[in-house]
Amino acid sequence: MKKLEIEIQNIGGLRGNHKFRLSSGLNLIYSPNASGKTSLVNAIKSLMAEMSEKELENLINDYERAAKIKIELNGKKGSLEIGKKKEGVKISQTPIFRERLPKILCFVDLENEIVNAIFEGNEKKLKELLKEITGVEILERVKEILNGMISSYEEASKIKKEEYEIRKGEIEGERREIERRLREVRREILEIERDPLLKPYEERINEIRREMESLIKEIEKLRVEIEGRERSLSIKKAELEKLKTDKEALEKSYAKYQKELEKLRKEQVSYRKKIELLEKKRKEILEKRNKASELLKEKEIILEKRKEVAECVVCPYCGSNINRKKIQSEIERLRKEMNKLKKEILAYESENMKITMQINELKEKFERRMKAVEETMKKITKELTDIEKQIRRTEEDIKRIGAGIESFHERKLEIEKQIEKLNVEYERVIPYKDIIERLRRLKEEEKYLTERERNLEKKIKELTPLLEEIKLLNKFKERAALLEKYFELRTKELREDVVNEINRELKKNFHLLKLAEFDHIGIRKEDFGISLVRKGKIPTTLSELSDAEKTLLSIILTLILKNYLLPDFPVYAIDSLLELVDEGRLKKVLEYLIQCSKKQDIIILATKVKPFKGKPELLSQRDIFLNKIPF
Repeated sequence: MKKLEIEIQNIGGLRGNHKFRLSSGLNLIYSPNASGKTSLVNAIKSLMAEMSEKELENLINDYERAAKIKIELNGKKGSLEIGKKKEGVKISQTPIFRERLPKILCFVDLENEIVNAIFEGNEKKLKELLKEITGVEILERVKEILNGMISSYEEASKIKKEEYEIRKGEIEGERREIERRLREVRREILEIERDPLLKPYEERINEIRREMESLIKEIEKLRVEIEGRERSLSIKKAELEKLKTDKEALEKSYAKYQKELEKLRKEQVSYRKKIELLEKKRKEILEKRNKASELLKEKEIILEKRKEVAECVVCPYCGSNINRKKIQSEIERLRKEMNKLKKEILAYESENMKITMQINELKEKFERRMKAVEETMKKITKELTDIEKQIRRTEEDIKRIGAGIESFHERKLEIEKQIEKLNVEYERVIPYKDIIERLRRLKEEEKYLTERERNLEKKIKELTPLLEEIKLLNKFKERAALLEKYFELRTKELREDVVNEINRELKKNFHLLKLAEFDHIGIRKEDFGISLVRKGKIPTTLSELSDAEKTLLSIILTLILKNYLLPDFPVYAIDSLLELVDEGRLKKVLEYLIQCSKKQDIIILATKVKPFKGKPELLSQRDIFLNKIPF
C-alpha cells in the first residue's frame, strides 16, 4: 500500500501551512470552489513530474513572498522552495520524479496535452502525442534518417562509379592506342635488323655517338665551369679596383692630414710666442697685484694706529694734543685709498684669471688638434696596411683563377679536336647512317611507349581506392537498408502491440462504464488515428463528441497509457474534468477509478466541486474521502 504525505505553505489558494495524507485508492477531494483543490494537485505535480520554471514561479500565492512544499512517498522525499526577491524569483527544488511522461499521462487536467487535443477535436495532435509517448515517433524518425542515408550512399556510389568508368575508359582507350603503335614499331625494328651488313655499322655508329655524347657533356661541363670562373674573375677584378680606389682615397686622406700636421708644427712656434707673451703679461699683473697687496697692508697698519690715536687726548707717539677732526679726516682718506686698492687687487686677479684661461685654452686647443691628427694618421696607416694585404691576396686569386680558366680552355680545344675526328669517321660510315638513325629512333620510341604502358598500368592500380570506396559505399547502403528494414519491422510490431493493448483496454473499459451509445472506439494501426463509431454504425469525430464523452475518453486513454508505459508510477490525478461528467455517469466513473486504484495499487486523486454552504474554508484533510462517494 502506498502512502503520500505533503506539507504546503503559501501555494496557490492554500495560504499558510497545510498538511495532507493520501493513500492507495481513490482520494476524492470534495470541497467548494477556490478552496485549494487545484493547488494541492499542482503541489504534488511540482515534485513528481516535469514543470517549467515559469510554471513553478506561478505556484506561489500572489500575496506572499515565500512558499514551500515537502512531500514523502513511501520513504522517498522531495521539496520545493520559492522566494520572491528584488532580483527575481529564486527556486530550490529536489523532486522525486522529473520527467515529461508523468505530466502527460498521470496529471489529467485542462492543461494536459492529451486532454487539450481531445477537447479541441485535434486528431492530428493526438496522433503525434500517441506516437511520441509510445516511442513509435523515434523509430519512424530513425527510419527516415536511415532512408536518407541510403539515398545519400546510393547517390555517392553512383557519382563515384561514373567517375571510375570515365577514368578507366580513358586509360583503356590510351592503352589500346599504345599497344597498336608498339606492334607497328616492333615490326619495323624487326625488318631493319634482318639486314646482315647493318650490325657492324650500327655498332660503330653507336660507339661514335656514345663517345660524342660523352665529349659534348664534358664540353658543357667545361663551359659551365669556365663561365663560373669568369664570373668569379670579374668579381675579383671589381674587388681589386675597389680596393685600389679605397687605397688611393686613404693615401690622399693621409697626405692631407700630413700637411695639416706640418702646418701645426709650424704654427707651434707662433703658439709658443703667444703663450710666452701672455705669461709675461700675467707675471706683470701678478707683480702689480702683490705691490697693491703690500700697500694695502701698510694702509691697514696706519689705519689701526690712527684709530688708536683718535681715542686718546694726547698723541702717544709725539705727546702733542690730538686734532680729532684732522685724525678723522685721515681715517676717511685711508679707507678710501684702501677700497681703491682692493678694487685694483680684484681687477688684477680677474685679469690674471682671464690670461690663465687664455693660456690653457691655447695649449689645450693646439695639443688636442695635434693629438687628433696624429691618431687619425695612425688609423689611416693601419687601414692602408690591411688594404695592401687584401690587394695582394686578390691579385693572387685573380692569377690563380686566370690560370684555371686557361687550362679549361686548353682542355676544351682538345675535346673539340676529338669530336672533329669522330665526325670525320662518322662521315665514312654514312651509307647506313639514315637506316641506323631510323632504327635508333624506333628503339627510343619503343622504350618510351613501353614506359607509357607501364604508367597506364599504375594508373589502373591507382583507381583501386576509388573502386574500394564504391564497394564500401554499397556495403554501407546495404547495412543501412538492413537497419531500415529492422526498424520498419520494429515500428510495425510496436505499433501493433501498442494499438492492440489500447484497443483491448478501451473496449473493456468502455464496456465497464456501459457506454452503449458507441459500437466501436479504437486506434487505427496504420496511422494512430482514433476511430469512433456510434450506435447504428454512424462514424463520428473527436470534435463531435460531447464534453462528458471527451472527459471519459481522456481519463480512460491516459489510464490505459499510464498502465502500459508507467505501470510503477504511484500517482494518478484528475483535476476539474469531473465537473463535465453528468450525474448519471459520474458515480460509474468514480467506481471505475476505485476499481483501477485497487487493481494497480496506486494513489488516484480526483477533484469535485462541493456546493457552497456556510462560511468559505480552505481545503483540509476532512475534505478528502478515501474510496468513498460522499454524494
